Amino acid sequence: MAAGHVDRELVRWFKYWLHGEGDINEIPLVRYFELGSNVWRTANAWPVDTIEEHKVWYLTSVDDPANGALGGGNLCEGSNPSHSSLDLFVYDARLPMPCESFLPVDRSEIQQRNEILVYTSSPLPKPIHVAGSPRVVVWVNALGGPTDLVVVLTVVGEDGTAKFLSIGRGFVPSLEQEVNIGYIDHAQNSSMDGWLELTIMMRPIAVQLKQGESIRLELTGSAFPLIARYPNHVNENELAHIGPEKLQIATVAVASSSHHPSRIYLPVIRPSESEV
Repeated sequence: MAAGHVDRELVRWFKYWLHGEGDINEIPLVRYFELGSNVWRTANAWPVDTIEEHKVWYLTSVDDPANGALGGGNLCEGSNPSHSSLDLFVYDARLPMPCESFLPVDRSEIQQRNEILVYTSSPLPKPIHVAGSPRVVVWVNALGGPTDLVVVLTVVGEDGTAKFLSIGRGFVPSLEQEVNIGYIDHAQNSSMDGWLELTIMMRPIAVQLKQGESIRLELTGSAFPLIARYPNHVNENELAHIGPEKLQIATVAVASSSHHPSRIYLPVIRPSESEV
């Protein structure tokens, strides 16, 4: 199904341009493969113009910290939890979190590690179709920075597998630094208590999330070797001169409360009726 009849489409394209046969207007402007349903869909634009809503889930942890998939990290749909939570992870640049590709591989074993924050939603009551770039808004602080914040979205099946869907990266300044908002590309806001709000646009996806599946968000310091690891505690203009001996440790804190609502948005669409 993923091949999408590419040879047939090429023949139609060249027939039009080389022989004047057919109608180019019959060719859809956008054709994309939807994971989950495993079908090709068409649209008039990308991002698709049939977005119904941006569903939001709020990050929180209850009873236990959100470290690892067995921790207390939750994604609460729709409304920000009334209680406050504070989660920490330690990123050692000498032991980066692995991520080798954009393929939908199972990350459930990696998600057991303690140097990763893991937030999981309740099982979906009905299927939803997602197409576009997920957006993560998170309130953070870092000791031993500047450093990276890497977010990974996975879908958790009823069998416990957690398949990769998307990834994004943001830059977190050091707690010791005087934060210059104009310098930080992804910074949108800061509070008087030192917390910084980061907005991270993730890699575009198209997926049908099925009834009974859950979404899961990872927050960690690296995704190596897919993304070059940040060595920590060095400025960006020094990176070209940094060797392995300069790899250091950073501690990143993530807040979620009524004043610091950390959250993820998914672009939920009404799928087209046409399938290729």
